[in-house]
Amino acid sequence: MTKERLGKIVFSLRSYTPIPFLLAALVWSRVSWGSYFSGLALVISGEAVRLWAVSIAGPMTRMKNVGAAELITAGPFAHTRNPLYSGNFLIGCGFCIMSWALMPWLLMGFVFAFFVQYSLIVLHEEEFLKEKFGVKYSEYAHDVPGIFPRFNPYKKRSGPVPSIVRGLKSERRTLQTIVLLLVLFIARRLLQS
Repeated sequence: MTKERLGKIVFSLRSYTPIPFLLAALVWSRVSWGSYFSGLALVISGEAVRLWAVSIAGPMTRMKNVGAAELITAGPFAHTRNPLYSGNFLIGCGFCIMSWALMPWLLMGFVFAFFVQYSLIVLHEEEFLKEKFGVKYSEYAHDVPGIFPRFNPYKKRSGPVPSIVRGLKSERRTLQTIVLLLVLFIARRLLQS
């Protein structure tokens, strides 16, 4: 099986791959108020990045197949090519820290699995973007890092005007999941007392 084929499969499963880590975090959690609020800060930061990104990109980020009507290089996309994945990384690390489950192994396992999964997904997506946008994408990819953001924004920014309504609509399912998990971790903490 080629990396591109594997990337396509992992891309299609990307919404489900965090489930084993979240279940482990809930089952073996040792939540303290310190771990809860430390993790919460990362979760909020990650979701803020995601919301900023989907306020520009909209529902294109929810597709079952890779697609892009235009190359978006504005907003968070001017700092990293994959702000949604950067946000996912912060959210996942936040929930691992919040739970304090199997520390540091669960967190290390999440980080390892994240980079394996997203390196395959990004490879798959970038093949599409190179083919569709050619030199424009190559220049962008050369100047803007993949996951970890750069401080100065990309100079050739383009994309739709941000819309918080579009962002909240696109992010509804993610926000619901985050709120449910936050409540479950609070309940877990209260039951441990």
